[in-house]
Amino acid sequence: MYCLKTALICLFIFILSLQSIKGQDNSFTNFKQRNDDAIKELTKFTKSDTDRVNALVNIFTTAVYLNERRQVNSYCDEALAISRRLNYGKGLAACYLFKGDYFRNTGSFVLATTYYDSLVELSQRLPDTTMAAIFETGKKQKGIAPLQNEKKIQSATVEQKSTLRKVFISLIIGLLVFVYLAYRTIKSEQKVSRQQQEIQKQRISELEKDRQLLTVDAMLKGQEEERSRIAKDLHDGLGGMLSGVKFSFINMKENMILPAENLPAFDRSIAMLDNTIAELRKVAHNLMPETLVRFGLEEALKDYCNSIQSSTGIQVIYQQFGEYRKMNSRAEITIYRIIQELVNNILKYAEATQIIVQLTRDDIKTGITVEDNGKGFDTTILDQKRGAGFSNIKYRVNYFKGTLDINSQPGNGTSVNIELIA
Repeated sequence: MYCLKTALICLFIFILSLQSIKGQDNSFTNFKQRNDDAIKELTKFTKSDTDRVNALVNIFTTAVYLNERRQVNSYCDEALAISRRLNYGKGLAACYLFKGDYFRNTGSFVLATTYYDSLVELSQRLPDTTMAAIFETGKKQKGIAPLQNEKKIQSATVEQKSTLRKVFISLIIGLLVFVYLAYRTIKSEQKVSRQQQEIQKQRISELEKDRQLLTVDAMLKGQEEERSRIAKDLHDGLGGMLSGVKFSFINMKENMILPAENLPAFDRSIAMLDNTIAELRKVAHNLMPETLVRFGLEEALKDYCNSIQSSTGIQVIYQQFGEYRKMNSRAEITIYRIIQELVNNILKYAEATQIIVQLTRDDIKTGITVEDNGKGFDTTILDQKRGAGFSNIKYRVNYFKGTLDINSQPGNGTSVNIELIA
């Protein structure tokens, strides 16, 4: 009686479903609504969960014929939940079959295989399941193997794509690393090339400086040797001859009787000869100071400043600072010539009444300062002038790797500061 009642209810729901399909031109929305109404009607007749499962199975089974599985998937989920709770074999078999087909049609082969496996396990575990479910299970078992093969193929394809993707990424990374290393190598080579060029330029500059220093050294050495030779020739040669002439005139005066009117003229001649000898000695002294050779730089500078003051009437103050340190003759001659050239420039152009000459020495350096209270000048004209005096000073300073600083303004005098490594 119970089975008959259930069969009648299922037949009623199926008829309602077919009517809903025909009456609404296959509109699934109306179909679903009619079946929802049928389930409500079913609830009035019975409260059995198995009847509700059978009704739900009828609904989504009908939807399969209409190819509307997606729209009744929720019915299958509800039926599957009730069947699992009741361990209702027929409901489980129908739900597993529907879900397997549903996921297979949507391309979810892994989930489809899972439900088909559950269907096979159910047929083995519940041999008393209805023959229809077992028959359907057998049919699905035949389709499981191709499905699994398809799953394996899909998995292999995914794995192959993943491998190709990894290889492609590795190639890109390798290419980027190669480009980066090539860039670093090129930049490094360019840097080394620039450094080599800079070193080459420095070497050329140093060679040029060395060549200039050798030229200056040869020039200064030649100048001093020529000055020394001329000074000796003037002092020993011409000076000696003039002194001899003077003594001859004196002897003539003593041995000759001159008229009284000629005696003053004779005395003036001897005086002019004395002045000539004195001027000759001064020239020889300027060319190569005897005091510098015999007594050193300090005494030579003192003697030079005193001679300038006595001959010009300009006050010349010499000051010396630091401890005494013996220098080679080349350095002493260079310092003397620098001071001599600076003082001569003051006498020529500055119109000064006072000159200060300072010499400062420490362990490795020598400082020279020459100041005056003259009319001063614009220091920019030094770059335009091509006189030998200032050029000789710069040559001598560069030869001893020194520095030259000139401070002057019109009307405020001039101060020249020089520092030599000597």
